[in-house]
Amino acid sequence: RVPTDAERVADYGRRAAKISYAMLTKNPARYQGQLVRFLGKIFHIQEDAFLTTMQVNVTFQGWGVWDDQIMVHYPMQTDFVQGDLVWVCGTVRGPITYTSVAGWTITVPMIDAEYLGKYVSDY
Repeated sequence: RVPTDAERVADYGRRAAKISYAMLTKNPARYQGQLVRFLGKIFHIQEDAFLTTMQVNVTFQGWGVWDDQIMVHYPMQTDFVQGDLVWVCGTVRGPITYTSVAGWTITVPMIDAEYLGKYVSDY
């Protein structure tokens, strides 16, 4: 039998380190190699034939607003689109620095995702 999305996410939750976003962003290199799980909203997503890269905001502020970004690499294409709520289950690679469209230098935690699960609300 193949596990359901909910079973897979729960399994990752049991095995994942309990690292807050504040601790992770303070020093992502400290947690390199740690298994983590985050729920977040996809802010930006792009794919090529072999890789999906996503910027995911992982802190819910209320009223549909999400903040606190992680960068996610997933080694295949997905059906996810910008705005989807997704479980990110994977390993901390460390920090990644990039230049935003506005020209700002931004450093965020990078997660190599092993599993992505669509968040399904109970209501």
